[in-house]
Amino acid sequence: MVNLTVLTDEEIESIHQAALQVLSESGFALTQPQARQLLLEAGATAQDDLVFLPPELVERAITKCPNQVTISGRNGGKIYLGDGTLEWHNLGGARDIYDPRTGKCHPATLQELRESTRLLDALDGVTTITPFFTPQDVPAPLMFLAMYRHALPNTTKPLHSPGVQTDQEVRYIFRMTEVIGSPTEFLTLSLSPVSPSLFPTPL
Repeated sequence: MVNLTVLTDEEIESIHQAALQVLSESGFALTQPQARQLLLEAGATAQDDLVFLPPELVERAITKCPNQVTISGRNGGKIYLGDGTLEWHNLGGARDIYDPRTGKCHPATLQELRESTRLLDALDGVTTITPFFTPQDVPAPLMFLAMYRHALPNTTKPLHSPGVQTDQEVRYIFRMTEVIGSPTEFLTLSLSPVSPSLFPTPL
């Protein structure tokens, strides 16, 4: 097992404390009523559209998280995040592609998303995959869904969904995952705010 030390324990703690400070003092914009209500009942505070998370609320939530998470791929392989094994996945969501033959960039397409997923699937050093490109040949509201939809059939490795922003996107990605099996086994999701810290209200 490869053991890499990138940050010291002190540096990790410094980053953690800075994140707690941002969440408690700057907050984030969240207008979705049910989500706001859940956080307020848990001890958060709100002012206008902003929600603030006190450090003790965040720390309490962290203690409830499992120390190890299992994610699966269609090839039957399993990845155990948190067991000390070093895993790798690619950059995700690149908008443009640089062509070294012409020296020019062009917007990424669905076809290039599919091809890059197949390439990553074939590389032994890549243990999990994130959709590499954000395709520019689909309407903007469908980009995240298209990334997952066109990566899913092109890999048997564990696939991370792109960062979702609305509950509708979660429901659609959940239904896509059901095509290959139980979402509780095959689906991993991440939330992606709009910069700097806005979670948009579903349309």
